Amino acid sequence: MKLHILMVDDEAVVRELVSRYLRRHDCEVPTATTSAEAYRFVNESQVDLVVLDVMLGEDDGIKLLGAIKKVRPKLPVIMLTSIKSDKQLLQEAMKKGASAFLEKSIPFETLLMEIRRVLHEKREKEKSSS
Repeated sequence: MKLHILMVDDEAVVRELVSRYLRRHDCEVPTATTSAEAYRFVNESQVDLVVLDVMLGEDDGIKLLGAIKKVRPKLPVIMLTSIKSDKQLLQEAMKKGASAFLEKSIPFETLLMEIRRVLHEKREKEKSSS
């Protein structure tokens, strides 16, 4: 069964590189460039996980994270940032329910491992609460 991962980033190069890599690893990867597009997609479609840029041009990825968690509290969201080691941003993202917080400079393999880890943890939580 293919994973459905929404990739949200305003930078076309990043969006395309990440989505292409994930597609090669048997994922369906719809993309969004704005908070409005991403929020609409999360509400109207089935996704297993969201990879979300912290800074979406004029939009705020942390604010979008909070909005997503209000409508889909169990949906895992991995935050990506190009900002090096911003502890305040990390704390805010984790407080709002981010499953992970990664720098964009990480290797794609690390992102894929983190996606698998987060989804495994989600499945284990669902099993234990059943």
